[in-house]
Amino acid sequence: MKKNVIIFLIVLSSSLLVKGQTFRTGFDNTEYYSSSGNGQSASLQSNVSNNLHNSESVALQAYITMFIATKDKRYLDQFIIHAKRVQERRDDNITQLPFNQLQGFPTFFFNDNGDIECSIEGVSQIDPSNKAWSYVENHSAEDGCFYDAQAVVHSGTITFPMAQFVWYMQSDPDFIALANEVVPAEAQTVLASSSCATTTINTYQDFANWLECRITETINFHGGEWGLNTVINMNMYINEYLNGNCSLGRTTTGAKYNNHITLLNLKRTFFYNSLIAVSHL
Repeated sequence: MKKNVIIFLIVLSSSLLVKGQTFRTGFDNTEYYSSSGNGQSASLQSNVSNNLHNSESVALQAYITMFIATKDKRYLDQFIIHAKRVQERRDDNITQLPFNQLQGFPTFFFNDNGDIECSIEGVSQIDPSNKAWSYVENHSAEDGCFYDAQAVVHSGTITFPMAQFVWYMQSDPDFIALANEVVPAEAQTVLASSSCATTTINTYQDFANWLECRITETINFHGGEWGLNTVINMNMYINEYLNGNCSLGRTTTGAKYNNHITLLNLKRTFFYNSLIAVSHL
């Protein structure tokens, strides 16, 4: 009897491992082919049509989850590259980027009949003093496209996985062990902002420090909007992490759960199910 139980457990664990590895392969393939075969997702685009909020935030969250599940550093390397790109497409930096580093332009907006109402050619409408990611909030044939709106819900969704990374670099042994690891070459030079003068990044810890500074700028930019917003209350969520009062992994505020619901509503089911399945490895 004991022998049969042992055999059963071995077979069960083997089948779970195969299932997990299958999902991991599916995840890796989806990630790799997410944009022209180079796995960049939406990280080279602006947020003009919500791409960073709707799509890239999913990729950022997925890389964190995949590292937690597999302990494979390459997922965090990808996270760092993507987070660096997204931060440099924040309003205060995006106007400094060469246009050939911005994908997704021109961007067209359509009415219910499928007719083009207006288009956005570039980032000239953006106020470079903003510490958030502008998008087109309203558009019509009469008034055109208005491309200088910053939604707190966008900032919350975009910075959520970045805040996780910073917290884990302070609290999780697997992340802390990588503190002195050198970041990928693309992330070794970053753009400065008004409060974050750093332009050179060497290690994972350097990058975490830079991200924390950038997140703080975004928190301060939105000010009271965090607490007033009914969709994602990031005030408690991120400020408590900055004060070291709670673990982002255990928080029960609406931010994490709203983010997951958003993923499902956006029908990113394969990507989402893959990262959830692998997290049970």
